[in-house]
Amino acid sequence: MPANKSEGTDRSARELLRGLSLAAFLVVLHSTLAFERCVLVVPTLAMAETYQGFGASTLGGTGQPIYSVTNLNDAGPGSLRDAVSQGKRYITFKTAGEIQLTSDLYVQGAFLTIDGLTAPAPGITLKNHGILIRGHHGAHNLIVRGIRVRDSIGCDTCTTSGAGISIGRAAYNIVLDHVSVQGAQDQALGIGKNAHDITVQWSIFAESKSATGTNLPVLIGPSTMRVSLHHNLLIKGYERLPQVKYSDSGVQAIDTQIDLRNNLIWEWQSVATQIWKGTRANVVANYYYTPNGTENTQKHAIYFCHAGSKPPQCNGMNPQWFAQAYIAANVSGYGQNITAYLNSLGTELSPFAAPLIEITDACTAAQRILQNAGARPLDGTDQLYISQVSLAGCTTPHFPDRKE
Repeated sequence: MPANKSEGTDRSARELLRGLSLAAFLVVLHSTLAFERCVLVVPTLAMAETYQGFGASTLGGTGQPIYSVTNLNDAGPGSLRDAVSQGKRYITFKTAGEIQLTSDLYVQGAFLTIDGLTAPAPGITLKNHGILIRGHHGAHNLIVRGIRVRDSIGCDTCTTSGAGISIGRAAYNIVLDHVSVQGAQDQALGIGKNAHDITVQWSIFAESKSATGTNLPVLIGPSTMRVSLHHNLLIKGYERLPQVKYSDSGVQAIDTQIDLRNNLIWEWQSVATQIWKGTRANVVANYYYTPNGTENTQKHAIYFCHAGSKPPQCNGMNPQWFAQAYIAANVSGYGQNITAYLNSLGTELSPFAAPLIEITDACTAAQRILQNAGARPLDGTDQLYISQVSLAGCTTPHFPDRKE
């Protein structure tokens, strides 16, 4: 049941828009990917600007008054902080460069689009602090696109969060599109605390720079529901690429928590995608590789906990760690043996409910992510990350046999 009447109205609007969006794609071919219904398409520029997944029908600031950011000041008239001080705005940029923030940038309202793609070259970069999207600040129906966040300062117990982008406190109907985050002291992306109906697409989330030495870029945390991550580059983490958990008490999710499809996940030290603690997940057609990693490290591309799991997965002895997952069509750059191992890990024969997303095989998706993900034009930081990625094992097609 909706939490309140306004959320119920929003959900009805989302369903209507979702139906209209699907009608626009009736020309695509339907086929089966590892026993799952999906859509195989040749992406176009228009599709790259289409939002898909659980947050796709967010209204954002469409139809709202335009607020133009005209300077790079931390605050005051014409600043980005002033622009997000209330909802019902479509925020554009008439300036470009770095905004040196003195504190976290809280979004203070709903029905808002922050459109960094409207900025002239080289685009907009937030420095020192990140964007916080919180339901108790009225945040829902938001779109953030074409923004970079670099070197966010802080921590969980600090006066500032240290997150690049953080979504929580029951925020909902959120889209992050073509954003780039790197160097956050806490995490590049955090989604938690009852946030729901979220899409993160065509973005780059890179290594953190914690003062304690931990490097944990992406966390999908407790009580979140209906989160889609597709066509993102997640690169250089000790672990958390991403980590997904629903609770720390053994409570199991009753709805899909994460739908993780067509992402490029590169270079981890411990584990990459961690599915445990009550999560209900789909992990489909992602490309995984960590250069110079051992065979066991490559097997930790997906670290999945359930009653039957055994090392190098979790040992299946702690019910508080158990989760459920549909795992299919992923590719390891380490070779076919690891690829087969990863795709054998799931507990489910069919995927959990999730909106239709146009996907390809993992190798094709990885190539397109390198060509299109992140805030464009790319800055030197993103260019360096992309230059380090080579798609081992992708010289031949990896798309499995399909049944019409």
